[in-house]
Amino acid sequence: MSWHGFERDKAFVTESLHKGDFDYMEIVGMVEETAFFRMLLEEGSLRALAKTYPTPRKKEEVPLWLYLASELTLRLHGAMGFGG
Repeated sequence: MSWHGFERDKAFVTESLHKGDFDYMEIVGMVEETAFFRMLLEEGSLRALAKTYPTPRKKEEVPLWLYLASELTLRLHGAMGFGG
């Protein structure tokens, strides 16, 4: 089982770093990531990519462009993504 925590309490994080409480840390630049996806959405790149992306789905309850954005986010953070 894996536990994930997100903390913005600078004093808590600093103290925990000094004590060695973390096994793994990842720094996420939310502002940069938000700007990147805003640009992709505004210029229509995600929707255009979704139109050419092969999918076996007959019914689309979640837009394919949203699935692709999730995959991109995971890849930006070094994860393999949902599809493997």
